[in-house]
This record gives sequence, C-alpha cells and structure tokens, in this order.
Amino acid sequence: MIAQRWTEHSKSRIYSNRLSTNQALVEYMKAQDKPPELFISVSAVGYYGTHNLKTFTETDVPESYNGSFSTALCDAWEKEAFHGKAQGIRTVLLRIGPVLEQEGGMLAKLFPSFCLGLGSQIGDGQQWLSWIDKDNLIELILLIIRQESLKRPVNATSPNPMTNKEFSLALAGVLSHSCFLKTPEFVFKIIFVQMAEEIMLNEEKVLPKKAVNYGFQFFLSNNSRITFKNISTIKCQE
Repeated sequence: MIAQRWTEHSKSRIYSNRLSTNQALVEYMKAQDKPPELFISVSAVGYYGTHNLKTFTETDVPESYNGSFSTALCDAWEKEAFHGKAQGIRTVLLRIGPVLEQEGGMLAKLFPSFCLGLGSQIGDGQQWLSWIDKDNLIELILLIIRQESLKRPVNATSPNPMTNKEFSLALAGVLSHSCFLKTPEFVFKIIFVQMAEEIMLNEEKVLPKKAVNYGFQFFLSNNSRITFKNISTIKCQE
C-alpha cells in the first residue's frame, strides 16, 4: 500500500489502515484476563523523516515533521502501540527498512528491468538504502522474543547500508548484466510526487545500534556486493 503515488485519498487510506490495526490489537490485548507479555508493533525507518545525509539510531527523533507524511504516520502508528503498556505488555517498535528477498517486495519489482540489462541507478546514486535481508529480520524478531530487556524502538536494518549506486551495480552483477543507465530524479518526482521524495530519494542512513549492542550477528551484510543467499543464485529467465 505504501509503494504507490501518494494522493490525499491514498494517504488517508494508509493512515487509517495502520492506526486502526494497532487500535484493534491493543484493545483486544487489554480486554484479555491474561494479556500477552510481548507486543511487537511493525513500524518503518520512515519514522526518521527526510533529513539528508544524517545517520539515525534508535535514540534519535525527528526534529519536526516538516510536512513528512511517513514521519507523521509512523509516529502516530507507534503511539497507538504504546497504549498497551498500561497493561504491563512489553512493547517493541520494530522500525523496518526495505526487506530484500527473492520472492517479492522491492527486488521483484526490479528484476524485469535488470534482467533485460535496463537496470538503472537513481540520479547520482548517492541515496542511502537502509536495507535488511529477510532471514536477518526473522532472526532479529527471535532475538526480541528471547531478550526480555529489549523494548521500545528497534531498528531492523543492516549495519552496512548501501548507496543506490552500490545496490544497483551489485544487483546487476548478480544477474550477469551491467548497469550504466541513470534515471533523473525528476522522473520519479513526476510519477510518485511525495512518495519519491520521502522514500525513493531519501538520503538518510538508519543503523541497528540496539541489535548490535545486544550482540546480534548480522550475516550476509557486505555492502560491496550483494551476496546474501536469497538472491545470489537468481538467474534471469531465458
């Protein structure tokens, strides 16, 4: 639902969907004689806003919304989740970056053009991608379940974010193609408007400080080339 042109109508639907889901979950938990001990509420790295060239960890908060829909959405989304704290429920806000997996999501949308040798970087390619591998995300959730002292925000991102240029070259290399095309930023702004500014062209780096401090071992997080097992064996269809 997020990956679309953000009109006023679509933003209203996204906002309502996210908040109503957390409201329903919290109300259900509060109504139980024995509520769950843990509530992991999904959020997103969009919480940190669109401050260019800044590195964020869990202790950082946006200076202001600055008209950022993603920041306002994530902030309201997380506040709804915290309403369950009064019942003694340990609440974790899992701020997830783009999840890389072969079966769907971001990569599935990119495969067709990259398999044809038409993959491109966005503008100068210096936009940061605070990604996470699907298997790392699953293991991080398991860590949260085991570590009872882990609470409040947790960034679910790789400790080694990639620039869009690094990512594009690595993905093209995995698929045995080159990547020499550059799509101007204004093209994305025309097509996706605000969503492009806040998601596709954002230059922030979001690091998983809490996970690292808890000794979480990220695997397959080398940012010089995509080597994670989910896509290392991908072959384009003949």
